[in-house]
Amino acid sequence: MPANYPTLPSVLSKMQRFSRCRKACCTSPEDFENWRKEAAETLRNCLGLQWMEECIPEGTILERVDTGEMIREHLLIQTESDVQMSAYLLIPYSAGKNTPVFLCPHGHNGYGKETVAGLRTRPEYREKTEKYHYDYGYRLARLGYVVLCPDCRGQGERREEEASVGALSCDCTRLAHMGLGLGISAAGMMVWDLMQAVTYLRRRGEWNGERILGCGFSGGGMQMLYLMALDPRMHAAMLSGYFYGFTDALVRLNDNCSCNYVPGVMRYFDMCDIAAMACPRRLVIQSGTRDHLAGESGLRNVTGQVEETRAAYAMMGAGSRVKTDFQEGDHSFYPQRLPELAAWLAE
Repeated sequence: MPANYPTLPSVLSKMQRFSRCRKACCTSPEDFENWRKEAAETLRNCLGLQWMEECIPEGTILERVDTGEMIREHLLIQTESDVQMSAYLLIPYSAGKNTPVFLCPHGHNGYGKETVAGLRTRPEYREKTEKYHYDYGYRLARLGYVVLCPDCRGQGERREEEASVGALSCDCTRLAHMGLGLGISAAGMMVWDLMQAVTYLRRRGEWNGERILGCGFSGGGMQMLYLMALDPRMHAAMLSGYFYGFTDALVRLNDNCSCNYVPGVMRYFDMCDIAAMACPRRLVIQSGTRDHLAGESGLRNVTGQVEETRAAYAMMGAGSRVKTDFQEGDHSFYPQRLPELAAWLAE
């Protein structure tokens, strides 16, 4: 073909003119609180949470295994009346009433909960764990925290077709197509399930329900970003490999997984605004210095977002509650400072 007439320049122009119309208000504490209330409602509607059906998140223990290091439960948790979430619950031998709990959703390319929970029973699990340091849930359990590692919708044991369960690829595009016409995003389905997981952990009552923490890498970081913005029961969280400006990371790089695209959200917010909704709860933003998913501006696309989130926190007297952990490398979870950062989040 002799010519090419793409649409991207037009969309980038619209992003400049029309995006982020409800960015975080940093004029006064009172104005910030008014903004947060309205922003949270807007975000819920973008995700489609108003269409999710509440139920009591009962849990069924399918298997309970003593691994020699900890107890591992294989669970099914009811998240809607007709939806179940599979998960591993890692329980250190030392766990008791005061033990904090980490909720550790996974991203893509890691076989769901299996790698996050530290299972190395198959060569492909070992390969992805070594490539991305995907076993952060297991590492946290070895540090003494109770850890819930769920399968998100469309991955692991929650694939749409039984024959594809355990496959590496995901069904996020199918989920997005299913829900789009109803105004329900794939991300919204995943975040709803995490909210129900928080309810389950608090109802179970065996550990510290006031210290439910989050840690997610890549797509798990995406889920945790929205969860921290909308669920005040979350005490603190670490977002790894998912904190960039939308324009470079999701518009210019527009072939990312469908779960990243929430209808209308870029009209109202950038990632820094969504993170600001979590103020004053503690956040750790982790990134590889060469994470290709940050887009053409690289680490600057991360640091710029962090600075804006920190400005909102600082206006509320909590600027020190946003920490960064930048490590040399590409898209990966980085466990080097995990003991220190987990302890800080749990304070």
